[in-house]
Amino acid sequence: MEERMLYTPAQAAEVLGVHQRTIYRMIASGEFSRVVDVRRKGAAKSRTRIRREDLMKHVDRQTRTVA
Repeated sequence: MEERMLYTPAQAAEVLGVHQRTIYRMIASGEFSRVVDVRRKGAAKSRTRIRREDLMKHVDRQTRTVA
């Protein structure tokens, strides 16, 4: 997958190897410090995007050293 600045929840789930519902739970619990709300003018529904930086921070927090 190409490196991008913003990921949809489905793309973020693919990167992390989890289900898309897990990403929405992580967003709701504040696991990602910020999410981007991409909304087209006049559209009622928002389009959530997750910053690449926040995905990588999550990976760093979850990484542990194995002896």
